Amino acid sequence: MKLHQLTLHAFGPFAGTEVVDFDRLGADGVFLLRGRTGAGKTSILDAITFALYGDVPGQRDKTQLKSTHAPADSEPYVQLEFTQGGRRCRVRRSPQHGRPQKRDASRQREVGQRIVVEFFQDGSWQPYTSGIQAANDEMQRLLGLDLHQFTKVILLPQGAFAHFLHASSKDKQELLERLFDTDRFTLLEKHLRELAREAEQQLKDSDTRIQTHRENLSQAALAMFPGTERAEAADDSAGQQQLPGLPEAELNELPETQLTELTETELTELPESELTERVTQAIEARRAQLHQDSAQADSAAQAAAAADAELRVQEEELRRFAEHEARLAAHREQAPRVAALRDALRRHESAQLIQSWFTAAAEAVQDHRRAVDAAVTATESAESALGVFAARQPAEISARRLLAGEHDAQHRAQPESAELTAAVEELIALRARLSDEDAGQFEARLTEVSAQISGSEQQQEQTEAEAAQLTGQQQALDATHQDLQAQLEDLEELESTRDLARAATGSLTQRLQTQRTRDQISARCELWRARQDEREQAHSQAKARHQQRLASYLRNLALQLAGELEAGEPCLVCGSTEHPHPAVDEDSSITQAEVEQTQLELQTARDELSEAQIELRSLSEQLEAVHSELAEHAQLSVTDTEAELARAQEALEAAERRRSDQRELRSQLDANAAQRQRVQTRLLEARHGAQQAKAALVQQRAQVSELEAALTGLRGDYDSLALRRESLEQVLGELRFALTRLEAATLQRSHRDRAQASASAQLESSEFTEQAQLGAALLDQATLHRDQDTVTAWDELKHQLDYESEQESVQAGRRRQLEGQTRPDAEELHRAGELSAAAARALHDAGAAQLRFQAQCETVEDHIGKLESALRHRDSALGEQRRRSELAATINGAGPENTLRMTLTTFVLAARLERVAEAATRHLATMSEGRYRLHHSDEAGGRGLRGLELKVHDDHSDVERPTSSLSGGETFMASLAMALGLAEVVQSESGGIGMESLFIDEGFGSLDEDTLEHVMSALYRLQGEGRRVGLVSHVTEMHRAIPTQLRIHRHRAGSTTEMVIP
Repeated sequence: MKLHQLTLHAFGPFAGTEVVDFDRLGADGVFLLRGRTGAGKTSILDAITFALYGDVPGQRDKTQLKSTHAPADSEPYVQLEFTQGGRRCRVRRSPQHGRPQKRDASRQREVGQRIVVEFFQDGSWQPYTSGIQAANDEMQRLLGLDLHQFTKVILLPQGAFAHFLHASSKDKQELLERLFDTDRFTLLEKHLRELAREAEQQLKDSDTRIQTHRENLSQAALAMFPGTERAEAADDSAGQQQLPGLPEAELNELPETQLTELTETELTELPESELTERVTQAIEARRAQLHQDSAQADSAAQAAAAADAELRVQEEELRRFAEHEARLAAHREQAPRVAALRDALRRHESAQLIQSWFTAAAEAVQDHRRAVDAAVTATESAESALGVFAARQPAEISARRLLAGEHDAQHRAQPESAELTAAVEELIALRARLSDEDAGQFEARLTEVSAQISGSEQQQEQTEAEAAQLTGQQQALDATHQDLQAQLEDLEELESTRDLARAATGSLTQRLQTQRTRDQISARCELWRARQDEREQAHSQAKARHQQRLASYLRNLALQLAGELEAGEPCLVCGSTEHPHPAVDEDSSITQAEVEQTQLELQTARDELSEAQIELRSLSEQLEAVHSELAEHAQLSVTDTEAELARAQEALEAAERRRSDQRELRSQLDANAAQRQRVQTRLLEARHGAQQAKAALVQQRAQVSELEAALTGLRGDYDSLALRRESLEQVLGELRFALTRLEAATLQRSHRDRAQASASAQLESSEFTEQAQLGAALLDQATLHRDQDTVTAWDELKHQLDYESEQESVQAGRRRQLEGQTRPDAEELHRAGELSAAAARALHDAGAAQLRFQAQCETVEDHIGKLESALRHRDSALGEQRRRSELAATINGAGPENTLRMTLTTFVLAARLERVAEAATRHLATMSEGRYRLHHSDEAGGRGLRGLELKVHDDHSDVERPTSSLSGGETFMASLAMALGLAEVVQSESGGIGMESLFIDEGFGSLDEDTLEHVMSALYRLQGEGRRVGLVSHVTEMHRAIPTQLRIHRHRAGSTTEMVIP
């Protein structure tokens, strides 16, 4: 993961908005994070973890992250922009905080955590989600680390690893368990121990179940086989009567139950496997004996039941035959009476049929009378309508004369249709003549032509008005064309002015850019002149301090030599044995380290002064080149050039506007020409249309005159031809309706005559001589139904008796009577039933004995199955208990196969520690110039733990020694190497997730200058691996060694950040 930018607002100790640009800070690979205690260095790292995970490491409360220095209504938030896996992401997260209520500022309402996640795609930030759970899931998926792993990788806890190097194996295990997730292995150890205990308990439970099933089997077997006792069935043969066809021996064959002996001693002392086999043998023997007894009882029961059934069938067949004969004799006695009833019913049906014909003839007479009355009424109505119609047209309707006279009484009673038919035919001829002359089309055509005349007049007026309007438009367009042409000629003369303005604008823009560059370089020259003066002064001061401290240090050396002088002994410097003026103790506080420190400060000041001089010379050369480029404009200011450029741009804009006006004029001129052409075309079309409308109007008025003359002759005395035809159709309808009624009356008369003839013919062909005899033959309804029911019942009984006589039971009874058999009495039937019931009870007892034995067998066999299953389960449980116990012992550091006596968790941590040591050795070799190497050891440590020890190998002495023997500086290098190695291993275990940003906390104060240089080389080497390293340190040498810094300043109103980038 590569961090780009972090923004904090009202977060932790930061009251305002702070922006940390990691791209600028990490440009050199290493930067320093410094600040006073409590300023907020840790809050920077907390903000990163909170933006990604919504939580902070350690014991800090994530609901109390809002700055106490910020305004009460300010919303805290952190925004982190980073790249992971080739995707650039921006996360903005606000922690839970309180805000004053709008109505009552003294009260606060809680605002929950909020988040917005965006990804940079297609050149812009695209929103991804604003849901907290979805955002957390996406961060987990994107980073591949949880919060604890992330904080262990991005911030290397220096002090923890220093303690780790000197800790016991137990303490190492506790620290490694916090760094690596070994919960699953610890749970596995516990789970295997629990499985072993469960297997042991299951084995004990299996033994208990075996004993319980053995006792249950013994009790069930003793209940089934109670020693040598024999149950014998009672002998019920006494008093039994022999049935026909059943031997006496079969009735006495009742079942006898025998039991196989099975002693209690066998059930108690036999082993489980032999016990189940012995019980199974006894059950099979008993089952065979019971089966034989049941078969014998079944044979006897079947014979007794067959004899009883045969006797009862004989009684039933003879009884049914006797009953059938009695019913047949009674039926034959009713035959004469039923024959007389049949003859009376026949005469009734014949008289009823003939009477229906006479009734139909009477109804036909009434229908004929009603039809004649309707025909007379319709004829009178038709004559009246025809008279009215003919009165308006005497020359055309002769039927008027036919119907105008008086009719006699005979005509009124039965009118004839000839006169009406003649009138209808004459009117139809008139209607056909009017239709043939197509008179109706004349009126429609007249209406149509009249409408056309109105349209033609309107069209003529419109075309003439349009022609006048278009003539005016043509004149206006001609004038506009001349005006536009004149304007275009004036604008074409300004084309050269635009080119001059464009050239002037480009030249002035280049000059303005050069002048601004000149002013920037001049400002930087002034800045570096001031820095040069400051650094010359600092160099002079550093040189004076160094000379002063060097002189003091040399005096101290002289004092030391003077202190070592002895009378008569030669001086170590000059060799003289006389010492007249030894040095006096004036200032003995200056040490060689202080002299070297001032020498270093002097060298730093000399380097900084040289840097300022070089930068100033470079800027002077750049300024001279810019002045040469400006030439005669070198004395002009930026303001003057800007004003001149503004004037040139205004001139260019005016020229461009005029050019735009020129294009607009040309467009208008083209549009004007096109419009003039369209108006000219429309004017010609309008004039031509007016002429056509005028000619059409003359023609249409002539057609109107002709149509009106033709219609005058056809309308007659009516207002319109339609009214004349409508009156004609009404008269025709009345005449046709009268004809229809006349035809109906004629049809009813014919029907009346046929009905009367048919009734007379039916009477003549019957057994009756006159119509009066029909009433005597007819029966009333009660008598009719009674006689019909009597005859029907007698017929049905005859069919039933005929059917019964054919039944097998009646036939069998007839045969038994012919053979001389008699019906058994009640005593015989009772005796046969008792014998059959006794045999059935014996069979039932045998079956019950089998069922009881089967139930006992199922119980015993169930106990046998449970006992055998328990035996198999104990064998399986015994094997499983051995496997689980051995596996649990091995995983938990015991057992013969675990020679190192290491638990699974310790073994996994040892593997992790070995990988960490290998990765740390690469960094430690760089820091120590190849002198030290770390490696993992399986030796026993504190409390007997093995596999978590570290050794350091010293190549200078070729000696391997414990890490506790390292000095302070060596311990720092080893712990820093361990921390870097840990980061690599955690990163690898997370799926190779790239961690390009890294923070290392304190510990550099214990290094000398050379060692610090090697450590810094190792850190800078991380830049070559694509990492950005942030160092958290209070050491002054680090402040000078790392110029790129993020400084945290603590104030009363809240902390602020400052990025120092050279």
